[in-house]
Amino acid sequence: MGLVKCPKCGGSISAHTHNCLHCGFVTNVLDGDKVACPNCGTASSKSVCKNCNYDIGEYYFEKGCDLLDLGKRAFRSVSKENESLRNLLIAAKLGQPDALNMLGICYRDGIVVKRDEERGLDCLEKAALEDCSMAEFNLACCYELGKGTKINYREALKWYIKAARHHNKDAIFNIGNFYMQGYGVNVDYEQAIEWFEKLGEYDYEAQYCAGICYLNLGLTRQNLIYAEKCFRNGARGDIEDAREKLDFVRELLRR
Repeated sequence: MGLVKCPKCGGSISAHTHNCLHCGFVTNVLDGDKVACPNCGTASSKSVCKNCNYDIGEYYFEKGCDLLDLGKRAFRSVSKENESLRNLLIAAKLGQPDALNMLGICYRDGIVVKRDEERGLDCLEKAALEDCSMAEFNLACCYELGKGTKINYREALKWYIKAARHHNKDAIFNIGNFYMQGYGVNVDYEQAIEWFEKLGEYDYEAQYCAGICYLNLGLTRQNLIYAEKCFRNGARGDIEDAREKLDFVRELLRR
């Protein structure tokens, strides 16, 4: 019988025994195009069973969603880890977006499975195309950092904006940073401020960055007043240099 690649360690799996010859991982649950619905037993190739409308993908995702935590524990149960991975692989096979996102993170970062950044990127792209907010954000990070692909700031910004439309706060902050630093776009401090201020006065890091942008727009009195407010909020969160910048702005306002 032929050999296939183990999704966990990258070793060889016998198509006859379904066991990885290196780590022992069993993959027979991935054979064929369909999965039996846990509710009615109907074979399905889709996440939702056509016979009873049971969400098969969600069922297997929930059974495998502790995989990231298991992989990060210093002392972990290999059997529990393998069981979670199998469930996650089934959910991903059915196209369940959250499972594809989690599996993408696992492959990208080498958590539980052998690191494969390109495979991780592929999983994240499939999930992002299904409007999974976290996958949109994680895919953007891959393009920003060059994980599984070349660095592409424009593509990263596109996916950060999609994630921001789903109210992903980290994506909103990163968009502001892209406009502030000029990653994939021309530097635009006004646009950066607009994105940073979407996060509110209690996001201290965003407030600090907005303050920097106001200073970079020019030391007019109006900009200094706005910057003073932003640095004051940043100082409340003990952001490094916020207190120093606040004192600097207040000194300028006293003149």
